[in-house]
Amino acid sequence: MPEGESDASSVERHQRPLTYYQCRRATNRLRRFRNLVIHRENFPIYLPEAPALEQLIPADTPPERRAQTIDSEIDKLIPLVSEILFDLGINTGITFLDKEVSDDGIQFRTRLAKQNRDLLEDYFELPRDRGTARLEFLKFVLRAIDRGLGVLQAATSIAIRRFFNPVVWFANIVRLPIRILEEAGIPVNEASSKVMAAYAWFLRIGMLLIIAFVATKVGVSVPWQQIIP
Repeated sequence: MPEGESDASSVERHQRPLTYYQCRRATNRLRRFRNLVIHRENFPIYLPEAPALEQLIPADTPPERRAQTIDSEIDKLIPLVSEILFDLGINTGITFLDKEVSDDGIQFRTRLAKQNRDLLEDYFELPRDRGTARLEFLKFVLRAIDRGLGVLQAATSIAIRRFFNPVVWFANIVRLPIRILEEAGIPVNEASSKVMAAYAWFLRIGMLLIIAFVATKVGVSVPWQQIIP
């Protein structure tokens, strides 16, 4: 059973901000996973937090196949949810005490040993045979999911603000050639230095023209003789 709380603290990640649609897609997957886990573990204290099971699996699923269907849906989501939480900096590792049986050639010996496992990747294998252990395990899983949802909620607010920020739109346009290279499988650091240098000069000239255009509109004269000798 678990020895202590899983360390699901968020850590700093250096990555591009998530878009609104990425946040929404990740949030929907975490919520669906959370609801399925609640129905599988079937603790009355958490069941009111989840929608009806018929909304999570096909409504015509025979009662004798519901448990199998729930497990199948959870299994499909585990790789996706695990990747989402990793990208968000949520640790799903857990350390617990379990019985370890060894054979020294004379007799079998049983002792308690620490094991490091993952709440998601080892979801179906982690021991939780007693009611208390099952409840604690469910709390650990839901806590990790809820922390991920919290991070996504903040990321969604940032994504909405960025969507209406013209500077971000301009930056995306400027970055378009680099994005094309990345999509083509060509890392930017492997692209021709001459090509990147030429693009940098193109950006400088473009910015200069934009500044000159804005200055002209507001009635500021541009000293072209000093800029271009």
